[in-house]
Amino acid sequence: MKFETDSAIRSPGRSRRLASAAIALVVSGAACSADNLLGLDDGSGAVNAGANVEAFDMSGGSNCDQLAVAGGSTEQINQTWIKMVAPQDGATVRAFKPPMQTGGKVRQAKNVVAVADGNTTVWLLRPDGTVLRSISHDFWVSAMALSADGSVLITGTIGPNPNWVSPPGAVGWTVFRFDVATGAEIMPRIASIQKDDASAPWITSVAISPDGTTIAAGGASGVQIWRASDAALLAEIPTPTEEVALSGTELAVPGQEAVTFYSLAGERVGQFWASWGQRVVYSADGTKLALFTSTDPNGWDPDPSHFHFLVKVINRPDGTELATYVDESHGRSVNGEKTPYTIGLAFVENDTAVAIGWSDRRVTKFGASDGKTIWSRVVDPGQPVSSP
Repeated sequence: MKFETDSAIRSPGRSRRLASAAIALVVSGAACSADNLLGLDDGSGAVNAGANVEAFDMSGGSNCDQLAVAGGSTEQINQTWIKMVAPQDGATVRAFKPPMQTGGKVRQAKNVVAVADGNTTVWLLRPDGTVLRSISHDFWVSAMALSADGSVLITGTIGPNPNWVSPPGAVGWTVFRFDVATGAEIMPRIASIQKDDASAPWITSVAISPDGTTIAAGGASGVQIWRASDAALLAEIPTPTEEVALSGTELAVPGQEAVTFYSLAGERVGQFWASWGQRVVYSADGTKLALFTSTDPNGWDPDPSHFHFLVKVINRPDGTELATYVDESHGRSVNGEKTPYTIGLAFVENDTAVAIGWSDRRVTKFGASDGKTIWSRVVDPGQPVSSP
């Protein structure tokens, strides 16, 4: 096993997560203190001081040459960076600073990287940092996806409808499609979900099938599936979820007790029992699904040493388990420490491996057939680079 870091690390045990959610990324440069568990600082050696840095999102895939990692300062919200990481060994390929004030979600496909700025704008860039364009929304972008060929951007926003009156009023979310080449919205628009009270039906995830024909969105109100060509509603699934994933033939919806699989028409076709699966992603060919969970998702076991994060690789469609990755560098929080959370999951290297990203800036790659760690690195915050 290769266990490395851009900055010095000595402790493989539990790490601390910063109290404030940060949003952009980090670049190679200043070394972190070896005494800071997983290097959660800006190189000054003081974990709780100044420009602490936390990773916020990670995106990759078998059609991408690199992993895109987003992270940034918890205090200097205008210090937002994207770091492109080689899946072969975890080394940094390049780093750049998008022209934005805050950072958040990052997605990539082919030669396109999309970054939502934590508010209402999505920036489209090349992997070298060259800006293609920005796309503005009326409300907060809470979910985002790119088509496999990088030609279509899917976004989900949450906010009041045009006739909203507060309080009470109708609150809802809307799914949009944009042409990456021109930035123009693709019509007809996907129908929005509305509620006639103050409880917003959050949209937390959107997905588009590899062939671009089907779109799904999920959140607190459940899941909906649409045909991309005419925005026709194909199915509604009432299960609340934090994430949805689409292959060419099915939809995966993680819930409290299991991941449930549906046909693209909404018919239930199977389940895999795993409590509180928080992230799911299909391999490029749709034959495998990676699922993030833990050994004790409900927190009932009082002994934190019994707690581990897991990623299970599931064969589709027969539902058998192919491999399990056990993360031993993170664990349940103790003595006031905060447990790092997963920020991204992606199949890499022609679907032979899986990469998982963490809020403490660690990225780990493991084998999709045996669950064994291949390499593990912490992204060093370093100094910000200039905008391209």
